[in-house]
Amino acid sequence: MIFFLILLLFVNSLLAACPDGAIQIPSNIGGKWSCLSVIASPASFLTAELQCEQNGGHLISIPNGFFNLFVAQEINSRLGNSTGSSRVWIGVSDVNENGWQNVDDNSITTFFDWAPGEPVSSTGYNKCVYVDSNGLWYNDNCLNSYSYVCGTNKTSLPSTIVSTTQSATTPSSSVIPPSCNNDIVVLIDESYATKNTANFDQELAFLTNKLLPSWTVNPQNIEVLSISYALYTNHVFGDPFHYNSTDQLISDINQRKGFDPYSPPSITAAFGLTLSHVYQRRNNTNLSILLITYSSNYDDILTAVDKLNAINGVSQLVVVGVGDNIINDYLYYLSGTVLTTSYSYDINTANAINQALCQPLLPTSLLSTVTSSTARTTTFPNNSIPAYTCRSYIPFAYDVSQKLSTDQFTNLRSFLLNPFLQPVFPIDIQPAPFSRYTIVNIASRRLNNVTDLITYITVETNQIQDADSDITQPLNFFFYQGVTNYGDGLPVNTVIFAGSILDSEKVTETQNLVNNLTANGNTVTVVLVDPNIDQTNYKKVTGLNIVVWSDTATTISNIEANMKCSRDVSAVKSNNKGKKVRLHPDIFRNKF
Repeated sequence: MIFFLILLLFVNSLLAACPDGAIQIPSNIGGKWSCLSVIASPASFLTAELQCEQNGGHLISIPNGFFNLFVAQEINSRLGNSTGSSRVWIGVSDVNENGWQNVDDNSITTFFDWAPGEPVSSTGYNKCVYVDSNGLWYNDNCLNSYSYVCGTNKTSLPSTIVSTTQSATTPSSSVIPPSCNNDIVVLIDESYATKNTANFDQELAFLTNKLLPSWTVNPQNIEVLSISYALYTNHVFGDPFHYNSTDQLISDINQRKGFDPYSPPSITAAFGLTLSHVYQRRNNTNLSILLITYSSNYDDILTAVDKLNAINGVSQLVVVGVGDNIINDYLYYLSGTVLTTSYSYDINTANAINQALCQPLLPTSLLSTVTSSTARTTTFPNNSIPAYTCRSYIPFAYDVSQKLSTDQFTNLRSFLLNPFLQPVFPIDIQPAPFSRYTIVNIASRRLNNVTDLITYITVETNQIQDADSDITQPLNFFFYQGVTNYGDGLPVNTVIFAGSILDSEKVTETQNLVNNLTANGNTVTVVLVDPNIDQTNYKKVTGLNIVVWSDTATTISNIEANMKCSRDVSAVKSNNKGKKVRLHPDIFRNKF
């Protein structure tokens, strides 16, 4: 009998193996872990640690130089970089402000291999350590997203020798429940940033099939406020914080399947709705918020922060950014805990959410605001471009997809700053809404003045890694914003800077939108930033003015030739004292 037990232990030790994607660590170089995984997908330090914990490990600690060299070699092998430029999180930090510690057991770190000049500082958010592919260490902002290295142990593989009476192990496809019984707000994105009904239904399916079945929802355990949100549409599910079962919650959410997501995104609206219902939650219970978002618009986040700060008692906010258009740096203004996932989601996302919901609230990135006085110091070329102030509302959108080359996008950005925003925009009128777009519209709040517009485009305009674009997205946005209904008699000149063709199946939709936006003498102009774009389908849209990109003077002249401008000359003159401003010739021709 003793011999059989010894044999069983020996066989099990042989059957033990590293998890998928991990390699075995040589036993003669030390360390606490038997396996190592290099994860290429970038994540913040906390998110990386949570992902490692899902697989039974931690961000790896490094006990000596031999181990450090092994880690560096594995980074080179997995990431294909031997120049030292890779940045990969390891399990060393000073987040507890007790000196550098290993995150796997909070022991004091005793081995270091700092790069020259490091560590620069462990103040603020610079409390976490990454290594490069040469094995050199750097301390950096914990909110930055880098690849990371997990340490794990071997797991026993199933064997026919193991007794059939042994209890079954938890399958790898199961979701580990939250370790706390908090009140949880679930905010579900139902905006057009989800792109279509299929993606929205996939979002709901993730909640109802993967995440929520792992929760015990009732008055004694977890209670839930669940809201689907967008700028113009929302739905509050059931009786907030008064669910008697998980099945009841799942049933309510499933009823939203099939919804057509047509409204612009708005995280601000999500927190505003939360604020309206959070008073119904239980007393003396921690409050966690789960925000699922398909957008990361800077202006939306700027206003969302104020709403969030008004919600009392938030102990954790977990932000899940979905899809390819997410800018993590912006989401970190909301929370120090940001997870990212694809449209299809997976079990790992569910586990990471459950783990994070019960963690302490992490500090956010600090919002930096650019004051108007700073923006006014911006200088522009002193040229003789024939541009004039057109007294009107000018909603505009510009393509930020990869349809434009880097040079084309750079030229477009410069053109927007000058001459498009100045002198064309009248400085005494609050500008109409504007947006960026790819295959989705990236809406921006209506800014107060032209100076704020210049500041925004100077600071925030970057290309997005999206391969295509769709002109109907910003046109729909302007239509739903009611840009033609301001009611003060000024004309509205909508301008779209496009980088792609107009697809045949979009011609009818574009025609309908142009019909609405050109009512009462208003105009819509598309500027083809790539002069080689096929214009065939654009020319099929009646009432759509087409301008092909050329030199700056020709392009701005052709844009303004299509504009309708108010004949109120006095206001234009009085608000441009000391400036040389050419008045639009239509001022003297058009009657409004």
